Order: sequence, then C-alpha cells, then structure tokens
Amino acid sequence: MKQHNILFVDDEQHVINALKRSLRATPYNKFFALSGKEALALLEHTPIDLIVSDMRMPEMDGYEFLSIVREKYPDIPSIILSGYTDKDIVYKSLLKGVAKAYISKPWDNAELIAYIQRILFTKEKLQAAHLVQLILPGEKLPVIADSYNAIVEKIEAEASTDEIVSLISQDPVLTANILQIANSAFYGRRVLTSNVRDAIVYLGRHVIRDIVMSLGILNAMEFTQECMEDFEILWKNTHEMNRMFHFLYKKIAGKSVPDEIHSAALLCNIGLFYLYSFYPEKVTQLKSQVNGKICLSLGKERALLGTDHDAISGYLLDWWNFPYAMVECAVHHGSLESLDEQMPLHILLLNFIEYEIYKGIAVMDREISEDFYQLLPIEREEFESLIDEYNSL
Repeated sequence: MKQHNILFVDDEQHVINALKRSLRATPYNKFFALSGKEALALLEHTPIDLIVSDMRMPEMDGYEFLSIVREKYPDIPSIILSGYTDKDIVYKSLLKGVAKAYISKPWDNAELIAYIQRILFTKEKLQAAHLVQLILPGEKLPVIADSYNAIVEKIEAEASTDEIVSLISQDPVLTANILQIANSAFYGRRVLTSNVRDAIVYLGRHVIRDIVMSLGILNAMEFTQECMEDFEILWKNTHEMNRMFHFLYKKIAGKSVPDEIHSAALLCNIGLFYLYSFYPEKVTQLKSQVNGKICLSLGKERALLGTDHDAISGYLLDWWNFPYAMVECAVHHGSLESLDEQMPLHILLLNFIEYEIYKGIAVMDREISEDFYQLLPIEREEFESLIDEYNSL
C-alpha cells in the first residue's frame, strides 16, 4: 500500500511543532516548510500527494502559494489550515479550486485527519486506471458550450437581471427548459409563467445558475432513443433530489446550502448520465442484471466497468473545475462504506435522499440502517418528522 507524502506549510514554528505532535501516529510521510518559497523549493525535488497550508504568511501568502501550486502541480490537492479571518479569500480559494477544504485554527485533530483521509481517498479513486481508461479514449470528455458558461459567469458576477435574461433568451431550447422546470411541481410553482425574468425572480439566481450548469452539461451529451425513458426518470428525480436536499439541509443546519455545494444534488449523479450517453451498451448489460430496473449498484458497475458512476461523476466535476466539495459529494454520496462521524451533513443527506427517491425503481447496494441515523446531528424521530413535513408539501 502506498505511503502518502504530505507537506505542511506555516510560518509559525510553534504551529509546525503542534502539527508534528498531533500527526505523529498517522501513516504518512510528513514534510514541513516555514514559507511558501521554502515549500516550492521542496516541491521541485519531492513528490507530494497533499498540501496543508496556512493563509496569512509574510512575503508570499497562502493564496499566492497555492495558486502557484495549482498552476505547476495541478494534481496536488490542498487544504487551508488557518486562523485567517478574511472569509472572502478563503471562499475565493475554495470556489476557484485553489484549495479543496478549509479548517480553522485551532484545529480539531480528528477533523483534520478525516479531511486528509477523504481527500487522499478521493484522489486515488479519481486517478484509478480503469476510470481514466473509460473516460479518456476518443471524444469522451463532454465540453460545456461557451454560451452556458457565459450565463453562469454573469450570474456569479452579479450582473443585472436584464443581462442574464438577454443571454438566456438567445437560446430558445435553454429558455424552454428553464420555463419548463420553473413551472414544474419540483419547485412548487402555483402560477405558470412564460417569462424568463419571472422565472429568475421566482426561483432565485442560485437555482437558475444550477439549472443552466446542469443543462449545459447534459446538452454536451447525446442519448439514444432506447435510453430516453430512463433519462426522463433520472432528470425528474434529479430535481426532486435537489428540492429535498435544500429543504432538509436548511431545516437541520439552520442555514441555506453553501454556494460551493449548491448544485450538489443536481450533479452528483452526472456520471450516470455519462454512462447512458457514451456507453449505452454497458447500461443495457447492467439493466439485464437487475431485471430491467435502473442500476445504481456500484458493485455491479465495478464488476463490469472497473469503476462506478460516482467516480465518473467526481472525475467529470473535477475536470470541469467545480469546487472540490462538489467532487467529494459525487464520490462519496452513493455508498455507506465511507460514511463515518466526520462525514459532512450534506453528504449524509445526499446518501439518504438518493436511497429514498430511488428505492422503488432502482437496484442499489445499500439499505438505510440505524447506523446511518446515528451519524445525523439530530435524533431519528426528528429527522423522520422532517421527511413527513417535506412529503406533505
């Protein structure tokens, strides 16, 4: 088994000493640097699997250092470990993919170790030979059209509603899809609209952005007529998952879903759509093993393909430069084997919601047991009451 090399960067010696003590028993090769410059020099001759860096450092701050790392060593993920109070630069680092996660000082050892384990697990899964071989041959990496990216960029730049409406309206198919979704039961629409502006006001910019991103990705794929029946079911259930995810997260966490994972429920199964588009014959083989049902069995996929749709989802989201938290949602949400007390609430919810929505129409490898409820931050009875409340909407 490979022993991973981890580089810790902090300008304060006492922090370096504390990290050495805290991580003494972990099975990693640990390297330490007191500045970004020293760390970059070490990277030139030492293969590193993960970087844990402070943000506020003299001469070269953490953002500049990690930006250089991303440019020169794009395969090395990083964690921000900082007491730096400037939330804007941390948020920017996460959204731009400069860092994969943020842990504040003083840190919790169990949390830090759990983050390290998850990131290394995710990295290994995304670099697995079978996965790379499945996606890279030929023209098998979908490219999102510039028009969709332009709309997303306008929304994220807080452009005026008129500018956003103008861009969307240039694409009749996108306009029709947005209005169809806005008028659907998924978002509780009571009064139908044929106006993109009304849809933006009613759904909110975040939801419009998520819809545009998901449609942009799906429109980069093609589906055979034989796959269309399942496609319609998957697309419908994707929006149901999204609605349920946002409802439960806000009820339990007491706040809205963070921006970096706002579209997690919409895109965590994009790898399944990918299989239907690029490998329909493999999907047919999988369906034949489960009596024609939709196959969400990661085990059966691995046996046939050497990988699974969760790993494909993570690979694609990483390739499209989505925030790491989105990649992690995709990789972990469909399996109980990697769930533990350190797993974030959003991944626990995605795991439950997928099971809840697909349990009657798909074959999965898992059941929701009492062990799952023990991981939630609320009691099982309270959680089940929230499910009842959602189902009554």
